[in-house]
Amino acid sequence: MSLRERVLIGLGVLGAIGLVVYPLAYRVSTEQARAHPSTAPTPARTFATPSIAPTPFAPNAPSIDEPWRAEATEHRGLYGESFDYVCSPDGTFGLIWGTDTYTDDSSVCTAGVHQGVITRELGGTVRITIRPALAKYVGTTRNGVTTKSFGTWDGSYQVVKP
Repeated sequence: MSLRERVLIGLGVLGAIGLVVYPLAYRVSTEQARAHPSTAPTPARTFATPSIAPTPFAPNAPSIDEPWRAEATEHRGLYGESFDYVCSPDGTFGLIWGTDTYTDDSSVCTAGVHQGVITRELGGTVRITIRPALAKYVGTTRNGVTTKSFGTWDGSYQVVKP
């Protein structure tokens, strides 16, 4: 095997390792940040994300992808409570862990597409119900969304039809 082939194989292996390590490093960093919150959020009865697209004349308008970044960690522990999220059309899928029951730091809009409640193209309202933590979250592929598996996580939610 030539030196060039060995270098290319080595770069491929490093790239594959990066694809595995990056999501794990993200989870560890978010767990550490949440372990020492500076202030506890005040729970709200409903949560709606903005659905306004930016225009050239409104440089501070929210991005169309902001709703797709929304997660449910602020509702952790409010078991049985339901919250609505408004997801704009043509958003970008966010990170998501689990199937049917998702970690509370998963993108709510992406979970709505995974459950078949909304589509990415049309957006819509996603209603979630807060659930207790699970020992294991299993990833699957549904409706064009692939979720990841994860072990124990402190909070979760389920998508329900509004």
